[in-house]
Amino acid sequence: MPTRPTIRAVLFDLGGTLEEVYFDDALRLQATQGFRDLLAQHGLDPGLPLADLYATLKAGMEQCQVWREASEREVPPERVWSEFVFTDHILPPEKLAAIGEELAFYWDAHFARRTLRPQVPTLLPMLRARGLRLGIIAGSDRHDYAVDERFHPIDIYPRGLTAVWAEELTPESLWRALWNRRVYGTTGARMVLEFFADGLPMGTEYHCAGTPRLHGRVLGTCGLRAVELLRHDERGYSVAWSGSRGAEAFFDLQDGDLRGSGFYYLRAEQEDGHCAWSSPIWIVRPGSRS
Repeated sequence: MPTRPTIRAVLFDLGGTLEEVYFDDALRLQATQGFRDLLAQHGLDPGLPLADLYATLKAGMEQCQVWREASEREVPPERVWSEFVFTDHILPPEKLAAIGEELAFYWDAHFARRTLRPQVPTLLPMLRARGLRLGIIAGSDRHDYAVDERFHPIDIYPRGLTAVWAEELTPESLWRALWNRRVYGTTGARMVLEFFADGLPMGTEYHCAGTPRLHGRVLGTCGLRAVELLRHDERGYSVAWSGSRGAEAFFDLQDGDLRGSGFYYLRAEQEDGHCAWSSPIWIVRPGSRS
């Protein structure tokens, strides 16, 4: 008899798989006020009434989308606003470029409403029940990172980033680290997350009859607002450790409060709003099937 294929990995595209994305003119017109305030914070004033500013934004972003689809290329955020949106306004291109990423983030965050699809709350427990172990990555729709540094500077990192803990910088080592979930995701900041349980790195599943020793480090690109080590066991989610100090935080502890099998993951938030999440570490108790 043919064997049934085994699912070894599940990837989610948060832009469509897990979320519903909704917008209309009323929502976007309301968001335009905040966009205008953001321009004003940087000394930029297109001199347009609110409705006209929204019409300019809408037409420019639609034109940018048409260009992307026709050329099959992405437009860096520092070029979008001067080349597609504010083409007929006296706004210094260099100033628009300097805040291009901030404007793009505001557009994505406020000009559409995102909600989890109703199936998601039951999907994730179902995947866990089937024994799947989900690692954490992040990304965006950009496809032009470091293709050629002369045209695509390597310091452009809008929105999500995936960090990989690999033994060496080779394709084989990188894929092995991804496969083993030695990865974490950030919202764009190049934060450093280290997380171990009994000396085993993030992404590991292992058997442990005693009290797990958990240790790790978070190195931010600015001050850390909050760092939490989350625990999930038969009682649900709880905080095993929390703290924040400066741009770096450490922890080294033994957690005697784990009830049955469970998992831990590390979450960090910076003062600038950027966040990072580690892949979990799963601990299996003797006699447990998961």
